[in-house]
Amino acid sequence: MRSSHFQTLIGRILLATGQFEDAMMTLRDVLDRQRRLFGQSHPAIADTLSYIGQCYLDQERHTEARAMYVECYNIRKEFFTVDQVHIAESMVDIIRARPGQPERALALYVNAMEVFKEYLADDHVLIARLMLYKGDSHAEMLNFPSSIESYDSAEKIFHNRLGLLSTESALVSVSIGKYLHLVLKKHPVSQIPYF
Repeated sequence: MRSSHFQTLIGRILLATGQFEDAMMTLRDVLDRQRRLFGQSHPAIADTLSYIGQCYLDQERHTEARAMYVECYNIRKEFFTVDQVHIAESMVDIIRARPGQPERALALYVNAMEVFKEYLADDHVLIARLMLYKGDSHAEMLNFPSSIESYDSAEKIFHNRLGLLSTESALVSVSIGKYLHLVLKKHPVSQIPYF
């Protein structure tokens, strides 16, 4: 029988490759095993709930994603009273699962960035993810210069820390594609601003 850690890794790989049904089944199995082993509340359970939330979010199933992220947040609050990074990360996940609130999301991202910068290096992957999410919110508000600036900051960190071919670097490209789609919806092709 595979260890829960190994099975979690497989679930995350399935998630990253868009195999959502298999990822969900694998991660749910891990969650069941963890709850039998640790009870209802443990940091490993919080992490698995976060991965399941991401699986829902990637499928645009926002209500289910938010439920997983809230449960994750509540467990992390219990275990990480001093470690504000995990709590801030959970809050960021919750707001990401609430589409259509880019202003609110940006305010939360600014607060999370203060926490991250207090505890993490300036080129930490979590800071890059936050820059990516900020770019998405700016794009949703049609603030394209700020969006591109945020995407650029995220991309530089991902490339330096993880390499050009990382999944995280690919996420920046996907977000830039979404940005271009919004630009095309707003401007005729002849008026697209050069960046």
